[in-house]
Amino acid sequence: MVPPNEANSVESLILAERGIERRVEVTTFSFSALPQLIVGTDRIATVHKRLADQAVAHLPLVQKELPITLEPLHQNMQWHSYRSRDPGLGWLLDLFRRAAARLD
Repeated sequence: MVPPNEANSVESLILAERGIERRVEVTTFSFSALPQLIVGTDRIATVHKRLADQAVAHLPLVQKELPITLEPLHQNMQWHSYRSRDPGLGWLLDLFRRAAARLD
């Protein structure tokens, strides 16, 4: 098993399959921190489009498309079957579904 701090992202694995090697200079535990870590540098970051859209609206950054096509990411929830009738879990799942339905 690969330790969490040594795991590769999906796009890193796909780029490596295509012979594209990255030079990683900075890592973080949070996607949302990436834009601030590259402001004023020659670094690039691969982030979700919605985060990139927000970042370029508020920071001196340039947004570029990836040179490859990536499959969309899907969010999932999982829980133990004994919790399937838990009203709190049902409420949370409904909240996520309503929030996702409002996205473009």
